[in-house]
Parts: sequence; C-alpha cells; structure tokens
Amino acid sequence: MEIREKDIKNLSYLFKALSHPDRIKILLFLLGNNEKHNLKQLANKLKMKQAMLSIHLKELALAGLVLRERRGNNVIYFADEEKKEWIKEILIPALEFIKEEW
Repeated sequence: MEIREKDIKNLSYLFKALSHPDRIKILLFLLGNNEKHNLKQLANKLKMKQAMLSIHLKELALAGLVLRERRGNNVIYFADEEKKEWIKEILIPALEFIKEEW
C-alpha cells in the first residue's frame, strides 16, 4: 500500500482532533443530534466558553469531522452526514472498550 504525505498529514489532523476530551464531547453531541447549531447554542448546551469552543470546532473542522456554513453573521456547525456512521464505528466501540477494560 502506497502512503502519500498528504494522507499522513490528514491522518495527523484526525488524531489531533480526537486527542482532546472536549473535542470528543463536542463531536459526540453533534453525532447524536441532527440539528445545526451556532457557536452560542453549542456553548450553552455543552456548558463551554465560546472562545475555547471555537478553537475546538476549528480543529474538528480541519479534520473533516465537523462541517460549518455561514448564515449571515453566524457560522453553523454540524456533523458531516457522510462520515457520521464511520465516526460512530470508531468512537462507540472505543468507548465501550474503555468502559470495560479501564
């Protein structure tokens, strides 16, 4: 299997995005919810400060795990529908493993 530098870089973005507990919390929230949220809504629901949440969302978007779209002055965030099942197939078994083994 040939591994390109671009693939290695993108894989590193994925692991970085999943390397912080708050980013996993954000991602799980968006995965379990079909709604789109602006920064203020997410901050209220997740009980996080907007500035830190914005940084985490940027990392998740860079990894392609979260999508964003501009609506007027707002940026709306949501889980990528095409990747939802793939992400769940990775995160849910990992969480079950942690619960059982750790």
